[in-house]
Amino acid sequence: MIMAGFFSVVPLATPVSATTTGGECDDNAVVKCGIYSVSDLRAKYTGDVKAVYNYFGITDGMINGTTATIKNGTVNRNGDVILDGKVIATGAITAGRHDITGSTKFTAGGSTFYQRPSTVSFISREVFEAYIMVDSNGQFMGAVLKPCGNPVKATPVVVKKPAAVCTSVTVDKISRTDYRFTAKATISDGATISGYSFRVGSAAFYEVKTLTSTATSATSPVFTLNNPGTYTVVATVKTSVGDKSGADCTGKFTVEKAPEVPVVTPTKVEVCNPANGQTITVDEKDASKYKPVGDVACQPKVESAKDEKPQVIASTGPAEVLGGVAGLGSLTAAGYYLRASRQRVFDAFKK
Repeated sequence: MIMAGFFSVVPLATPVSATTTGGECDDNAVVKCGIYSVSDLRAKYTGDVKAVYNYFGITDGMINGTTATIKNGTVNRNGDVILDGKVIATGAITAGRHDITGSTKFTAGGSTFYQRPSTVSFISREVFEAYIMVDSNGQFMGAVLKPCGNPVKATPVVVKKPAAVCTSVTVDKISRTDYRFTAKATISDGATISGYSFRVGSAAFYEVKTLTSTATSATSPVFTLNNPGTYTVVATVKTSVGDKSGADCTGKFTVEKAPEVPVVTPTKVEVCNPANGQTITVDEKDASKYKPVGDVACQPKVESAKDEKPQVIASTGPAEVLGGVAGLGSLTAAGYYLRASRQRVFDAFKK
């Protein structure tokens, strides 16, 4: 009788594969002659086989693939469960139908079974091929040894799933209209960052600016927001596990109105316009272009009488030329000469 793996009989010199030899067809095997494929595993999941599998935590959902993915792997004598070259569980415990030293008896489905560490049960070889069942994160759930159908339970190695989170966004005011925004993120377990995007605007308009960066903190280009109002900024981190944003990376800020410039009424002053001698009103800042009121340049001008012909006043006595010439500068001067002339005529008659 060929006794492999779980029984204290003559060990095999070389490993036996269920797919090449038809498995181990002895009384220790939970599934006599082993399991040939996943469909074979599902077909033989019945009776006390199902009972012992359930006892080891292998459920209907795991077998039919609704709660687990079944993959090809190995279980080592040292208790390691290997999948894709990585240890995904340790401390493997197996079950069989025969009692050997170091085993613990239990009953499942009305049948008696014995469980023991792989260090006890793996007598004939170091490694057994197995169907490994893992969850969506690749974490170990259970296994079945291919040559004999014996179930395996073990302690899962926690599979750390890559993760990334956008943790904050802050607003940096450069001026009334210019702003920059800084986003921060955390990554773990192999996640990477490739860039950031910043979406800024109001309900009616949004502007998006992006930048390439592998850092866990990045500052946006300058956003110029000319219109007063309340704006929203949304930062998004682009990562190997998807774009990450959220409430922690959303903020609001307000662009204030431009300050009002006071209206200044210019001071008015009166000045003299030397061009025409008139008094006018101008802005105080323009007063230097004119003359002060009362300046000599703006006094009334007396016109010269040098171009006027002297007038002769007729008389009944000796003729005498009127000494005054009309228009010598003023009406007063003309009157003076007229009176003098008449006086002389009057004096002549008296003689």
